[in-house]
Parts: sequence; structure tokens; C-alpha cells
Amino acid sequence: MATLLASLERTAPVICIQCSFRFPDSRSTCPNCGRPAETVPGARGSRPARVRTRRRPFLDTSRWTERDRISGIASAVLLITLFLPWWGGLGLSLDAFESHPYLRIVLLLCLAILSYLVLRISPMRRWLPAPRAHDRILLLVTAVNLALVLIGFIANPANAFFAAAISREYGAFAAGIAAIAAVVPLGSAIFDVTSRWPTL
Repeated sequence: MATLLASLERTAPVICIQCSFRFPDSRSTCPNCGRPAETVPGARGSRPARVRTRRRPFLDTSRWTERDRISGIASAVLLITLFLPWWGGLGLSLDAFESHPYLRIVLLLCLAILSYLVLRISPMRRWLPAPRAHDRILLLVTAVNLALVLIGFIANPANAFFAAAISREYGAFAAGIAAIAAVVPLGSAIFDVTSRWPTL
């Protein structure tokens, strides 16, 4: 009796999920429509439906936080302003590097910030610092940029005799604004002590 039941179960027909055609389960495709042997859910011999997993892109920008986006855009703008006129007068127009050679450090730090943020949205992010340490690293680097830009904004590159004839150009102002914009969201997130106090 058990052998008879086992043979009946082996010969139980499969119902195609597409055209409802019945055929022996020994076949791998439906002879009527050619669909692979997936059957009506709940029917005997039916195979589980395949779950299609969505692959994440190699560079997933959704992994950036709002602070990352602001700091990244501000650092990119700061990088561009280094090549704009910072000081001018007496027929001269000096960019950041001509007026203050040490501002090349800002160039390198901006490139490092942008490269680091690209790594944060790549599969290599698993080897990078945790979010809290990540914000502190960005704050430290952007604060160094801000300090160097402020020094370059205040210090006149000319000697005392020609200092009055040389003035700041729009590049210096744009660099100062970009450097501040890169620091503010990170500083407000790390030093936000008001959220740690209990509400009264």
C-alpha cells in the first residue's frame, strides 16, 4: 500500500503557473508554453518562487548623510576657489597659491576629503571608521582648512610698502564662506550639548 501511494505521488501532475497545463513532474519545462516548471502556489510538486534580490550599486550615494553632502560640496567649492583671484592691485591678480604658498595644504586636504567621502559610499566603507569617529575626522580636517583659509584671508601677501595698494578679491571671500560651510554642520552635530540635557 505504501509503495502504491509513493508511486502515485511521483506521478502526480504539475500545474503550470502560466497556462495551467497539467503535466508530469518529471519534466523541467511546461510542454504547452515552455515555461520552467514553476507551478500554481500550493499545488503538489510546485517549486518555490525565486526571490529576486536587488543589487546595490557600487557607489551608493544614499549612504551619505546630510552632513557628508554639505561638507563634500563645500570642500569642492573651496578647492575651486583656490584657483580664483585672492588678492589684486597694481595690475596684479594673485590666486591662493601665489599669495600664500602654504595654502597648497588646503588643496591636498580638500582632495583627501573628497576621496574619503567617495570611499564612504563604496564597498570599502566596512574598513573605514564608525559614524561617530567619521564625523570627528571630517571636523578635524575641515577645521584645519578653515584655520589656514582665515590666515590667508587676513595676512596681506605684500610687504608693508605695497600693502595698502593690494586688496582682497572675490576668491578669498568665497573660500572663507566655503570653509565655514564645511565646518558648521559637523561642529553642530558633535558639540550639540542641548540634546544631551533632559527637557524640563
